[in-house]
Amino acid sequence: MASQQQRAPASTEAFVPKPNASNQAVGQDQPKTIGDALEDAARKAHDKPLEVKDARAIQSAEAHATGIGPGIAGGPAAYAQHLLDTQQQATLGDALQGAKSYLPADKVVTPRDVSGVTRTEARNHPVGTPALSAGGVAASVQAAGQYNVNKGFVAGSRAGQNAGGVGGNNSNAPAGTGGNTISPA
Repeated sequence: MASQQQRAPASTEAFVPKPNASNQAVGQDQPKTIGDALEDAARKAHDKPLEVKDARAIQSAEAHATGIGPGIAGGPAAYAQHLLDTQQQATLGDALQGAKSYLPADKVVTPRDVSGVTRTEARNHPVGTPALSAGGVAASVQAAGQYNVNKGFVAGSRAGQNAGGVGGNNSNAPAGTGGNTISPA
């Protein structure tokens, strides 16, 4: 396991405040966010060894949550990459512990997020291994996206699901983005 290192939360300057208990209605179903999905992956695959495909999926999820493509200093993706670079025997749980608190912004998971994170994880898997890990980052984002569609929090197709999970393929995305474009809110 990786040594427990202290990380300072990422700066929240110039970002919209995240939802919290004080600004949420009590007793209502709430949509699942990307931060929720990352922490769900930490719980479900806490002892799974951290791999490059996990770090890339975390980076994709972080970009979808924050709108910052290259990542944020001190964020979950940077920490996962640090664990890989220093060759620590880290797990996915180590990399994503408290991930939501290190995101300067968070958003509800949409079919577009599911598609982007799933494609990123699949694209970076080692040859001869399953493209997606059960309980991994993409699987957790996919489950959150499906929950949001089923509850009516976001639009999406329940039938005819593609490899991206709950949504369609963004074939109109700019070349080279793999559909990972962030639309202004």
